[in-house]
Amino acid sequence: MRTTARTRPARLAAAALGAGILLTGIGAAPALAQETAPAASTSTAAAWAAEHGMPVGHVTPIWEADGPTTQSRLDAYWNVDASDLKIELFSTADPSVRVEVPFTFDAELSEGRLDMAATRPMLGAAASNPVTYVLSVKGEEVATLQLGADAQPGDDQLAEITGGGGAQVLGFDMLPESFTTTKLTTADEPYARVGPMWPEGSPKGVLVQEPRHGDLVPVMASWDPSVVDRYLYVADAGFTGKDTVVFEYSDGSRTSTETVVVSVGDPRVAEYGPSLDPAYGDYEESMAAIQDFLAQRDGMGTPAPDGEHTVPEKVETGSATAWWLAAAGALGAGALLRLRPARRGA
Repeated sequence: MRTTARTRPARLAAAALGAGILLTGIGAAPALAQETAPAASTSTAAAWAAEHGMPVGHVTPIWEADGPTTQSRLDAYWNVDASDLKIELFSTADPSVRVEVPFTFDAELSEGRLDMAATRPMLGAAASNPVTYVLSVKGEEVATLQLGADAQPGDDQLAEITGGGGAQVLGFDMLPESFTTTKLTTADEPYARVGPMWPEGSPKGVLVQEPRHGDLVPVMASWDPSVVDRYLYVADAGFTGKDTVVFEYSDGSRTSTETVVVSVGDPRVAEYGPSLDPAYGDYEESMAAIQDFLAQRDGMGTPAPDGEHTVPEKVETGSATAWWLAAAGALGAGALLRLRPARRGA
């Protein structure tokens, strides 16, 4: 198993909560007023759906350095495509009158885009009133985003964000029997954060398959240096294309398998951003761990040829309980805002 351990500093312990789970950590964001939002499903094992798991998603404005843009990111899980999703818009004062609005969605990335400047005017005269966007996955409302009044709906200024909602805790019963997570990298920086997730209700996550065209750099947990907090993927020199890492999660009676696909040199990175994004709080620490590994690898000579990586025995990682978002508590109302630079053309 070609890995290089590095203990992470305690000063980044708070950011660690989001580093290895489904959604990566976020920076500080304005506290939001509470609103009535679709409750996260609390179904137990009886609701287990092997193919799709439980419907989960969120809608989050994309932020620039000086504030939110009129573009919004949407995420939906698991194993769904655009036909499984619906976004509706309504005047917050009158939820009975709803307009279905268009969006884009990349099923492989489980990520899409919503243009609020283009869709808010679809409400007609009511577009100036406070409005709510609601995301439904397979017919279940899973997330909302609420905006305040806007005297000029459709311009390039986003109205005040007044609330939102969506699931913040990843429960094991939300996971399908198997699913795929895709990470993007540039060709120049072929690095990715590949997990594992920390689903609540699952006592452990285990690494069961290493990549064939790269290495994993484990970052150890500050609270327990014997526990891998997350793995960083480093592609072999010159490699472009797709590589895979596999994790398993279990509650003792069921197992869910995650295949992480790392797409190295993927052109979609221009729109959706790289897995290791400078906007995230643990970026510098992750890059330092990668640079340490590269220095050791280069000092030892040429990396092993493809196919000569050792597949390890199952390696226990993470812990049983973790928040879905690293800074969810800072948001107050639970609106899932993600600080990342807007992408040109997004």
